[in-house]
Amino acid sequence: MNTKALFITSILAAATGTASGAATEADVRDALEIQSSVLSIRPQCDQSFIARQEKQLGGTIARQDFITAAAQGRVMAANVAACALKAKSSLPQWADLAGRMLAMGVIADTRIPGGMTTPEVASSGDRATLLLEYAAANGSTTAREFLKALQQSNYRTFN
Repeated sequence: MNTKALFITSILAAATGTASGAATEADVRDALEIQSSVLSIRPQCDQSFIARQEKQLGGTIARQDFITAAAQGRVMAANVAACALKAKSSLPQWADLAGRMLAMGVIADTRIPGGMTTPEVASSGDRATLLLEYAAANGSTTAREFLKALQQSNYRTFN
C-alpha cells in the first residue's frame, strides 16, 4: 500500500476509531505504518536508546524549545513505529510509546509562537490519538494522561 493510501486509511480509521472509541489492531498497525514512513534510516530499537530519546524529548519541551521538540517528536515516533512493526508483538506497549512521543511533538507544535495548524499537525494528532486510545484500552497507565493533554492542546485549531 502506498503512503497516500495509508494516510487516507489512517485518517478514516482515526475518525471511525475515535467515534466508536475502539481502535482496532489493524487501525494501530496502519497508523504505525504511516508514522514509520517518516523515517528513512534503519530504526534503532534498543529499549535504553528509546528511553533516552523520550527523556530528551521531555527535556526539550521543559526548555520550551518547541520547534525542536515538534521535530523530535515526529522523528522519534517514527523510529518507535518502525520498531513496533519490526517487533510484531507487544502492540499495546509500542502504540503507547509511539503515541506519547507523537503527542509530545504535536503539543509542542501548538506552543510555537505564531504557529498555525497544518494538515501534518492535524493528521499527526489524529494518529497519536488513535495510538493512545488503543494503548489505554489495552491497559496503559499513561495513555489517558497524554490523551487529555493532546485534546487540551487544540491541535486542530490552535485556539
